[in-house]
Amino acid sequence: GAAPMVEAAGEWRLRLCFGEGGAPPPGRVGGLAISLGLARRARINGVLERTATGIELEADETFTLCRKYMAPSLTTGSQPRSGPTSRREVAIDDPWLVSLVADAETAFLASVSPEGGPDVAHRGGPPGFITLDPAARTLSWPEFVGDGVFKSAGNLRATGAMTLLVLDTETGDAAEIIGHAEY
Repeated sequence: GAAPMVEAAGEWRLRLCFGEGGAPPPGRVGGLAISLGLARRARINGVLERTATGIELEADETFTLCRKYMAPSLTTGSQPRSGPTSRREVAIDDPWLVSLVADAETAFLASVSPEGGPDVAHRGGPPGFITLDPAARTLSWPEFVGDGVFKSAGNLRATGAMTLLVLDTETGDAAEIIGHAEY
């Protein structure tokens, strides 16, 4: 959606602008503030809660990330969109999924810490940096050296729990791929 989608609500608090009914439920969340067009990103983890003034995130872990491996893109519209607006299951060898992964320059990796805390990280690279082998039911990508923050790698080594969200920046569609990871 159009900026601003987030505003300061205190020293460690952010007010999030969600569309009608688009806010996730309160609780621990992992988040990523990102401008693909400016190649800037920061991870923000904490507790999401409803307040009298809206949905707020009390951050307890924040850090910026390097600007490498980010493909510039533009939003698919000016109105905030919380997705998905619809869901359907697709087979791992569905031509749409195979093509989406093969062309992807941007994906988001969600992982879980050993303590159960959620975390979200950006993954990016040239088209084809993510490889999908439908016959083997595997997905892989190189772990590019960037800023030296290996939080996702540590989470994957510890728990193996992961979800990869692969975006189609032209249509706004995405594929959510849930599985077990090995680093």
